Amino acid sequence: MLNLVILPIECDDKSILTQIQKGVSIAFPNLSCSIGPGSKGLLEGCFNSKRGQYNASRVLQKMSRQVRLHPRDSFLGVTSVDLYVPDMNFVFGLAGMSERVGLISLNRLKSETYGGEPDHVLFVDRAVKEAVHEMGHVFGLSHCRRSSCVMYFSNSIYDTDRKGRVFCAPCKANIDKTLS
Repeated sequence: MLNLVILPIECDDKSILTQIQKGVSIAFPNLSCSIGPGSKGLLEGCFNSKRGQYNASRVLQKMSRQVRLHPRDSFLGVTSVDLYVPDMNFVFGLAGMSERVGLISLNRLKSETYGGEPDHVLFVDRAVKEAVHEMGHVFGLSHCRRSSCVMYFSNSIYDTDRKGRVFCAPCKANIDKTLS
């Protein structure tokens, strides 16, 4: 059985990590999913002071070095810092298919970011969707055209809210085939 390790990176919220673990376990029943210890040093050298954000690609590169030491594991980094990739204002997450690593940022998933009242249920829903989405990429899925599929590309938080937590039938079949 493949293992998925959730790595907290500058994320001390045990509650959200547990909720992400539960959501990912439902989406990927063929994976063993655990929460690893906090990872120090993965953000070092990744901050862009001009943007006030962390370069997600650099963080993924650092994570991929850890994967080499654990050939049966995949990793999902969960951070509270704001992430970007060049040519984009921000990203909710990023994945490296060949490296078996995914990364999500909780920073822009909170209602307060958009002027709303705190909504823990909505925050958890968004975090689980983004975690499942990035791990879908790790296991070989591309973006889906179906707006209800968790693999639909989120260009904004409204796209994340609109899509579901689960894979559409074709994406589910591909995941089942990959992980069987």
